[in-house]
Amino acid sequence: MRSTLKILSLIILVSVFAGQTKINAAQTADSPVEVLAVKDLGISANDDSKSIIEVRWRINSALIANAASFNLVLSVTYADGTTTNIKRQTDGKSQSMRVEVSSVNISKGKPAAFIKKKIAMVTAVMPEKQF
Repeated sequence: MRSTLKILSLIILVSVFAGQTKINAAQTADSPVEVLAVKDLGISANDDSKSIIEVRWRINSALIANAASFNLVLSVTYADGTTTNIKRQTDGKSQSMRVEVSSVNISKGKPAAFIKKKIAMVTAVMPEKQF
């Protein structure tokens, strides 16, 4: 009886996780904006203490006919664990943006920390419908 109960519990647990995976896959497939690349292009020509990060994205034309603008949130994590979030907005025709961020994070009492990780999220802003 106990072994049957364990097997039944295991089957229920596996079916719950399998259903969750399908839901997550469907949500990402229907995303209107997909980030293609977050690339460090090197040191800025204007300020050698900053790096230029380029974010490229693609829109799903079936879901977005014409976007009014795009909102970008770039999250930069340094080697010491410090995270900085940069928010920018661009027009609805752009599909890339370059952002200058500090190349090194300097905290009191800690060694200088370079950029370790970059994550970008882009959302589309739709024009308001006029009635």
